[in-house]
Parts: sequence; structure tokens; C-alpha cells
Amino acid sequence: MQQKNCMSKIIRSFRDSSIKTKIAWCFVTSLLATVLFILICVTMVFTRSFMTQKNDLLLVKMSVIAGNVEDKVDYIQNFALRVKNDSEINYDLKFRDDNLAISERLSKLSSGINGVRSVFIVDKNNRILNNFYEQYKNLILSQIIQPFSTRHRENIFSSPNNFPGKTNNDYMNNYYITYTRQIRENDTHKNNGYLVMSVSRDFLFSGLKPLVEEFYNHAYIVSKDGKIIYHVGDSNAEIDKNIVKLSGYSYLDHERTMIGSNTYFKVPLSNYPDWSIIGVVSERNLRRGLYNILITIVLVGFAIVIPSIIAVNRLSRKITEPILNLNHAMQSFQNGEVTQKIKPTANDEVGHLVEGFNSMMDEIAAFIKEIEDKQEDKKKAEIAALKFQLELLQSQINPHFLYNTLNTVSFLAMKNRTSEIRDLIQSLNMLLRATITNLNQFITIKDEIEFLKAYVRIQNYRYENIIDLSFNVDSEALEYLIPKLILQPIVENALLHGIFPKEENSGHIMVTITCFGSGIDIAVADDGVGMDFKTIQQIRKNMRSSGFNNIGISNVNDRLQLYYGKASKLTIESVQGVGTVVTMQIPKHLLEEDLFGKQ
Repeated sequence: MQQKNCMSKIIRSFRDSSIKTKIAWCFVTSLLATVLFILICVTMVFTRSFMTQKNDLLLVKMSVIAGNVEDKVDYIQNFALRVKNDSEINYDLKFRDDNLAISERLSKLSSGINGVRSVFIVDKNNRILNNFYEQYKNLILSQIIQPFSTRHRENIFSSPNNFPGKTNNDYMNNYYITYTRQIRENDTHKNNGYLVMSVSRDFLFSGLKPLVEEFYNHAYIVSKDGKIIYHVGDSNAEIDKNIVKLSGYSYLDHERTMIGSNTYFKVPLSNYPDWSIIGVVSERNLRRGLYNILITIVLVGFAIVIPSIIAVNRLSRKITEPILNLNHAMQSFQNGEVTQKIKPTANDEVGHLVEGFNSMMDEIAAFIKEIEDKQEDKKKAEIAALKFQLELLQSQINPHFLYNTLNTVSFLAMKNRTSEIRDLIQSLNMLLRATITNLNQFITIKDEIEFLKAYVRIQNYRYENIIDLSFNVDSEALEYLIPKLILQPIVENALLHGIFPKEENSGHIMVTITCFGSGIDIAVADDGVGMDFKTIQQIRKNMRSSGFNNIGISNVNDRLQLYYGKASKLTIESVQGVGTVVTMQIPKHLLEEDLFGKQ
């Protein structure tokens, strides 16, 4: 009864409150409900996505860790293969009975091989071809050769041991692993004996600990028969027991299993499937970072709600005071101030007045914006033109380019190649005239081609004819004007990013210039290494490079836009392994005045 009376008082209080308070409460209630719903949905979706991505990341990380072990296994297997294929070893096993010669040859082959403690051979008659290990014959035959022969394998790694010393019951205190490989004749595949190597356990699994500890609580190297080969992390009997259960053969390349509060990630070694690496992550570690992110989401939600409540309060006040706002806006406008638009509160007389006032303000604002845009465009065009003039006046030969060119001249002088020195200096002089002495913004296509030939000649002297430059130019196009040095940056990018990376370190660049209607089509194609789609996208965003005059392709595009606007077009197409084509389309003009007069 008391609760009912309390609820009635709240309802009456809300009913008798001002419209401003009612609107504020309605907005706040709706906002809180919406934010709460969004937070719950985001939390659920994000938690599921976070855990999925974390599991995928851990499985990928386990593959990386497995790759580290696989590299070491490859190293041992490759050395064993080298010994197996050694002609002297095979000859001695087949025709001679000289233990000393075989031991010396093995010692020579294993010199400098990391991780190999000892290596010897057991022939097909079960003789130990090493005087030192002869005394351990019974141990070798019973614990190494016999188990190996029963498994019908070409090679096998044993469990950790201290051979020929006493093996400890704790595998982590056994410092060696025996690797055994069958030696067969290359032509008949008959068994000639067995290669036995004692390999350092720490060498096989070196570098494993820092890779594991970043993401996992434990990591195990385990064989298919349930023997633990190596372990990173604190000892845990329950986890050891689960690891043995998961060690059996599986048709899956990668497995993820959850047992209790731990998740197990299993990846077999591709080059030695008898071993798998299993990483163990606790649920707490798996969710590490998630709780901080969820707290951040909640804080962000509150950070959104509080300003929104303030905004709602102000909005309700504005809705209840439309006449005052309209009067204030009209007074401000009479004083020459441009006021903000007023939000209509209802479709009544005041609402119509507000809409009319807003419509008038929109027209005035549009008119003002149109004037400002025209002034801004004019200012930008003037600034761009002045900036380009300044860049053109200040552009000089890149010191690195000039230094390398002079080095080339010095080298030719030492070889008394005077005719080539003369040609090189003339080419450099032509480029100097193009960048320093000639201040015109436009030159004929014919002159631009000559500048380009001079640049390529210099590069061919520097890099021993790295570029085969050819042209396919309409004779009609030669007298049309083109922005000066517009082709050189494109050719330079083709050289640096297309031809230089090729294995044969040479390539062909084709410049094609054709006329069509009122325009000119210019294409620069190379047969370089090309680019993938992602690289092209990045280059299109920012393709600025530093050539002999510090003008990059992005500057080329800027200049085209400055001179021709939408009448010009620059495109880049590339196929990886085939080459790249840069195409420009510009309008025809014979005089600079024609171009700027049109603008």
C-alpha cells in the first residue's frame, strides 16, 4: 500500500511538472535505455569476437613456435642426409673394413655442426664402427638399433637421454636426444647400416622459451607414444597428464581443446610428425586484456551519457522558449550578425515563423558561402601558381644525383673514354639548362623528349646500360606544349621501383605519345617487377619520390591539376611480375596563353 502511494505521488509530480521537465525526463530515460542496450550488445559481440581472435592468434603463434623447432630438426636431418649421401662413407661401408677411416670422415663432416655431440655408424652386421662406442655395443643395439628397426622408419628421434651416461628419470635433466637414420645404397636401396647422432636437447629447442612465455603458460614437445620430450613452464602433474592424453595421432593439422580451466593448442611438426608441440593457456591468461577493454567500454558509455543529459536539458529549454530564441535571432540579424539556425518545436504558427526565418538564413548563408568559395578558389589558384613558380626557380640538381654523375665522369676519365665523357657532360648540361636557365613553364614535346633522353643517357652510363628507352610518338604531337620535366619523374620511378629490383638488373621503358581529338595521350610503360594491388593503392595515396630535381609523381599530378584541372587525368596500372604503365591525358595547346586563357 505504501509503495502504491509512493508511485502515485511520483506520477502526480511528473504530471504537474513543467513541459521542460517532462521532455528532459523522457529524453534521459530513452537515452539511458538505449545506451544500456547498446553496451550489452557491444559487450556480448566484442567478447565473442575477442575470444575468437585470441584463439586464432594463439593457434598461429603456436605454428610459429613449431616452425622454430622445425628449423632445428631440418638442420639435423639435412646433416644426416649429407652423411648418408657421402661417397666416401658409402664406399667404406660397402668395400672396406676401416673403422678409423670412417670415424675420421665422420669427424670431418661434423666439424662445425652445432648441437651434435657425437656421431657414429652401426653397419648392417650390427658392428659399432667406432672404437670408443664399441664398449657400449649391447646398450646401443638394445636401446637404439632394435627399437628403430622394428618401427620401419628411415629416421627417428629418441626420448631425452644422457647416452652413454646414466639417463635420469626426469626428462628435463637428460641433456641429449639420439637421432638415428638408416643408410641405404642410392641405386639398390639396400641397407648399409645406421647413422647414430647424439644431439643436444637444448640446441633443438633453443629460443623456445621467450616465444612461448609471451602468450602461453606452458608448452610441451610430445611424441605420439605419449612421451614428453621438452617442457617450458612450471611443472604441473595434472597438465602433464592431459598432455599425454592429447599426444596421440590426429588427422587434424591443428587442434584446440579445452580441458578444465585450460585451453590446449596442438600443432604437429611438419617435418617430423612423430612430435607435436602443445601450448597451454589458462582461462585467466586467455581473457587477459578483455576485462580492461570492457571497463573502458562502460566508461565510454558513461562519458557519452553525461554530456548527452546536459545536451537534453538544454534542448528542452530551447524547445520551451522558441519565441525568445526567434526574437533574439532577429535582433542579432538586425545588428549585422549571422545567427545559427533555430530548431522548430512544432508545426504551428511559431513553427512556420521559425521555418521562414531559417529559410531566409539558408539563402543568405548560401550566398555568402558562394562568394567565399569563389574568393577561396581564386586565392588557392594564385597561391598554387606562385608556389610552383617558386619551386621552379628554386629547383636544383639533386646533390646525390650530381655527385654520382660526376663520379661516373671521373671513372670514364680514368679509362680515357673521352667521347663518352663529352656525351655525358652534354647530357648533364642539357638537364642543367632545363632546371636552372629555362624558366618557362611549358616546352614542346620534342624538347621534353630530348631532356628525357639526356637523363636516361646519364643513368645508362652510371648503371651500364640498365635502361632500353624507346619512343612511339605521333609526328603531329611534337610541336604541342607540355609542362616541363613532366615525364622524367615517371621514368625515374620506373627505373627505381620497376627495373632496379629485377634479377637481370635491366629493362625496357616505352614512351608512347598519341593525339586524339582535342587531347594528347602519353603512356610510360616498363617491364619491371610490377606491383600488387595493395602497393598500387598505397602509391596512389602518396607517391612522392626524390629524383634529380626533387619532383615526384604526386607533384606531376598536382601540376596537371593546376594547369588543366578536370581536363587532365593521370592513372597507374600494374601487374606483378609483368610491369607498370603510367598514363596521362592532357589537352592540346600550342601557346601558354591559350591554356591560361581557357582557365
